[in-house]
Amino acid sequence: MWTSLAALAATVALFAFFDLKSRREERWLQEKFEGYGRYKSRVRKLVPFIY
Repeated sequence: MWTSLAALAATVALFAFFDLKSRREERWLQEKFEGYGRYKSRVRKLVPFIY
């Protein structure tokens, strides 16, 4: 199952979806909370310690 192209395509599609969703949410959070920019610079958004 993990070596199929369908699984790879689904993984890439989900990663892209969650990345776009988190970018939109981060814009909203930055507008709403003053200290969010500092928090964002310390914390990764999707993959801990990487991205």
